[in-house]
Amino acid sequence: MKIRSVPTIEAIKEAKAIAAAEGRELIILAYVLGTDLDTPSLEQQSQMLLDAGVILASSSTNTGLLAREFICKGEEA
Repeated sequence: MKIRSVPTIEAIKEAKAIAAAEGRELIILAYVLGTDLDTPSLEQQSQMLLDAGVILASSSTNTGLLAREFICKGEEA
């Protein structure tokens, strides 16, 4: 089933493109909470985010841990 374009996904793609045009990298982390009974399904939502360049974490806790790692890595640079 084809899922229509979602405004949030389009906004993510646009923001990442703007950052790239300015020589920056925009890192977006996410955790998707849902089921395969949702519309779009959990799998479809996750795939749309991945296709938009979002890094998915396996839990909300892991999203925070990943964010911390990116911040600490940036401070070292």
